[in-house]
Amino acid sequence: MRYWRAYGFVFDHPKWAMNLLCGAVCMLIPVAGHMVYMGWLFEVIEGFHRRGTEKYPPFEFGRFTHYLMRGLWPFVVLLILSLAAIPLVLLLMAVFVIVMVSSQGKPHWLTLTLVIVGGIVAGLFLNVLLMLVKTPMVLRAGFTQELKGAFAWATTIDFIKKMWLELLFAGFFLVFTSIPIILLGELCCLIGVYPASALVLMAEHHLLFQLYELYLKRGGIAIPLKPEAPVSPPPVSDAEEAEPV
Repeated sequence: MRYWRAYGFVFDHPKWAMNLLCGAVCMLIPVAGHMVYMGWLFEVIEGFHRRGTEKYPPFEFGRFTHYLMRGLWPFVVLLILSLAAIPLVLLLMAVFVIVMVSSQGKPHWLTLTLVIVGGIVAGLFLNVLLMLVKTPMVLRAGFTQELKGAFAWATTIDFIKKMWLELLFAGFFLVFTSIPIILLGELCCLIGVYPASALVLMAEHHLLFQLYELYLKRGGIAIPLKPEAPVSPPPVSDAEEAEPV
């Protein structure tokens, strides 16, 4: 795993600043903008996988709808996983409320300590579980471009068995590096938060690409890809159409 390469690859493109600016614009658009940028990034990392190169296409606003549909399925997977975590959060809140009510707002210090520590441990466990599960599911949704492929639990478990240590390292690396990047963006009159968020999202998807390639090297199950759409030839001008005399 080349963790710092996840940020470094961004600047390989001659139009890297424009790509980040387009990402910042997408971050300004609620929900749909995030899906659009994810769609472009999945197109980028699929290109890495197919062609074995780290050259990537620039973001094109003319393909907004295409990116939106490409990013829809991984976004839905993340949404479902987030909703699945709500019952545990509500349970922890209910335990805290019951303790406070039963003690009339003055719980014993040991009881309160146990509740708080238990909540922290449960929260950490939930975050680690999501970190392990979401990567293979999001990868399958983004590459297959459909929802049902994401919930192939046999392949998800196989991915976790082969990659659990790298999944944890990649997750914690992204968390601890994104914090100063976002804070630095906030110092730039808050406007810098949006390109900073785009940069972190690009790094996250490059880590997804690296994890998938390593998983395949360890004998993992390949994700079926849709055939690439043919590239339309550039329009021919009238001068080019005219036959020589």
